[in-house]
Amino acid sequence: MWASSNHHSTIVELLVEHGASTDCKSSKGRTVLDFLNRDKTIDPSHSQKIMELLADSQGGSENEEARENRYYAPSINDLESALAESDILYKMAMDNVNGNEIDLAEFQPKDVEEGEEMEFDWNSLQLDQMFVFSEKNLDSILESVISHMKPHYSKTRKFIPASWIFLAARYSHYLAGLDMLSELMTKAMSRIAAIIQVNKDDMSLLGFWLANCNLLLYYFKRDSELVASTVQQQFELSEIIHEIYQHFVANAEKRLLEVIDDAMMNYLTLPGIDQVQFIKERMGFFSSLTRKSPSSHSKANHTYRPQLNQKPVSPKTVNCILSSTLIVLQSYEVHPATIHYILNQLFYFLSAEIFNRILGNKEYCNRTKAMQIRMNLSVIEDWIHSNRLPSVLLFHFRAVIQALQYLQCVSSLPDLGSLVETAKELDQLTSTQMKHLAQHYRYEVDENQIQEEILQYLDKVVQDTVNRHAETLSSMKVNGEHMANVVELKADILNHERAPYETEPELDIWKNPDHMLPFAIPTTSEMLTGFGRSSREYVPQLPEEFIMELD
Repeated sequence: MWASSNHHSTIVELLVEHGASTDCKSSKGRTVLDFLNRDKTIDPSHSQKIMELLADSQGGSENEEARENRYYAPSINDLESALAESDILYKMAMDNVNGNEIDLAEFQPKDVEEGEEMEFDWNSLQLDQMFVFSEKNLDSILESVISHMKPHYSKTRKFIPASWIFLAARYSHYLAGLDMLSELMTKAMSRIAAIIQVNKDDMSLLGFWLANCNLLLYYFKRDSELVASTVQQQFELSEIIHEIYQHFVANAEKRLLEVIDDAMMNYLTLPGIDQVQFIKERMGFFSSLTRKSPSSHSKANHTYRPQLNQKPVSPKTVNCILSSTLIVLQSYEVHPATIHYILNQLFYFLSAEIFNRILGNKEYCNRTKAMQIRMNLSVIEDWIHSNRLPSVLLFHFRAVIQALQYLQCVSSLPDLGSLVETAKELDQLTSTQMKHLAQHYRYEVDENQIQEEILQYLDKVVQDTVNRHAETLSSMKVNGEHMANVVELKADILNHERAPYETEPELDIWKNPDHMLPFAIPTTSEMLTGFGRSSREYVPQLPEEFIMELD
């Protein structure tokens, strides 16, 4: 503990190597982690290094949940470096959130005095662990706590809504009666839902309420009495959390959609790529297939145009959007599990949009463009690594990467055997997608043509798949009308006229960017794990100055 609190990383490493326990506690009940970051004059990176040493010493005992929480734990250095990345990030994270400003100094860990520890009694009512109010003042207080509450970043004020509603609910349940509790919660839930609906495009406010609603739900589940008397309110809170989550994701996706074309598909860095010449083709069959990106089925296709004083759009622009999103979530202390769900959804969306653009536009179906898009994608991968995020996020790019690899080599495959061996490595691509890419391949001048036996083989594999699917349908219902539909389905699939996402997975070439991945609200145990050593900072409490404001 002495070595950790004085930031002697070498001594800490030596002690850990010789079996020193990281779980021992002081007479006050503190662990070794509680002694880190208490001196503001010390570079936080030193504390980070010691934390990594202590985490590594636990080895396999650290569960997946704890590792995920550590991935998404913010540090002052991470936030400052991200904010300095570009003017676009600064604008999105600072200026474009209804005038709110982030004071990075507020992220600095606060000094904790020996007598400041506070134990909250979740099983009984203590006089200083409730908020007494009168029915006639309820509406005016809710105006201040919910309707007029601006997002705050400071430790003392960022959880005021969750703390006040819970402390007021304790008073209502234990002393004022269930009617008062019902009135309080009905009005509070109604106001929260209303403010979310009105401000569904404000990512700062959404992040603020996502954190508060999560925390309020956790408070109700921890209280041994309220957990039973607020069942309906807990259900309503869960619905609100899901709604906030969807609005937040939709906003981030909209920002990404505005820059995907310029930043990922058309950004060029390969020397001489703009000089590459392609074999001219007659307009007709190919052009009619590639006129329209399938992504337009779900979202408007916007193209981002930078202002004169902004940097050109590039893959780093996508990183800026991701960084600003992560900063908003971390600054309001949204639970790490929820942050992971959001990033997981965003990377799925990004990969689906890029994948559909490759298959839906012949301009991208050539080896040179595939190399460039792959390079652009590597910038996003670097962002994941540099932010020390879980590598599982990279999983969503596998289909895109394999499609790009396929485009880079398909014209050079000498025979059918080479295709079969290559296909074994491309496990994220279906035969239908491989056939589509081969048929719509754009040849450079003097480039080898794809072997005819390869095209014939892919066509046969897809035809066999269509036949099997049709036979399955016909065996389920054998009648004239249904058989006619089967014949029509076969024709639509072979000509790619069926709307995206309406066929069987092995027959559909498109990804569905609108698909929502599973999302779950953090459980009580996950909330406790997310709090970690700072759990005492998340007990319901109201700053004195705010109570005076209500008076």
